[in-house]
Amino acid sequence: MSCHLIWLVPLLLGVLPLPVKAFPSDDEIAVLAERFCQLESASPQDYEEVFVEEFNKWINSGSVTLEEVEDEASNQALGEAVGDRLGVHMAQKCPRKIQELQALGIFDN
Repeated sequence: MSCHLIWLVPLLLGVLPLPVKAFPSDDEIAVLAERFCQLESASPQDYEEVFVEEFNKWINSGSVTLEEVEDEASNQALGEAVGDRLGVHMAQKCPRKIQELQALGIFDN
């Protein structure tokens, strides 16, 4: 299942590159998926807040570097890759939540 966070790109334009040497680990993306699965909200802003919190952790841990954050060339590709992996985790943990997020316009199928 290929899911993309359609709000990810405008939210992080200029923030998400496709790093060669650094990328959020599968475990880090699984944590984000778990937080999304547990979030009981109909507000896209609440999901955005959770994403930004986790993204900041990725920067602090070195999974994404500031140099990579400033590289605009790969933002779309990383956003899609994170969205795809996030979608896979959520499909396994909480498939109904994906439908809810699609209805909110957060996930695109």
